[in-house]
Amino acid sequence: SSMFHLYFSNVEDFKYLRSEEEYLNALPSLNELKFLAPTQYANVVSLTVTTSEIRDFYSDEFAVDCALTLGKTKYLEDDEKKLYDRVVNLAKELKGKDEYNTVKNIHDYLVLNFEYPLSYFGKDVHMLSYALETKVCVCDGYSKAFYFLCKANGIECIIVNGTVINPDGSKDTHAWNKVKIKDKWYAVDVTW
Repeated sequence: SSMFHLYFSNVEDFKYLRSEEEYLNALPSLNELKFLAPTQYANVVSLTVTTSEIRDFYSDEFAVDCALTLGKTKYLEDDEKKLYDRVVNLAKELKGKDEYNTVKNIHDYLVLNFEYPLSYFGKDVHMLSYALETKVCVCDGYSKAFYFLCKANGIECIIVNGTVINPDGSKDTHAWNKVKIKDKWYAVDVTW
């Protein structure tokens, strides 16, 4: 396992968080980091993750999630700030007249513009940055793009990881979303 630290200039939003579950609720992308219980001292949150590869794999997405949650970008590194700006600018373009239309715009944009790769070619197809740049991704990329574009528009959304049964009866891992519109939760699968 490997340890890393997150630094926040202001942790007002986090000062009452006490459990792993509360951190996961505040920052859903911690799920992706497969982290062990966090320790918080003042404005530093220490996390232990299962491997450094997982931390590197998701660190940009985690940083963007933090920035959207806190409404602050001061602690973002250059690559993270670029990804944050890309998410926020695209989210603005897709904003509709209400929650429903915003969610529909995000859904339709991803369905009409993104492609599932014809053959699997590495970890990039799982990453938000690659999905937004190339518009090629697997279910991870689709569900992350949907999550971040909703969150940047102030709409509650989560990523759901689970198992699906393919038409041939085989099982596979899959990711999709749940989104809250007018106080009701709806399942959305942008990939399929």
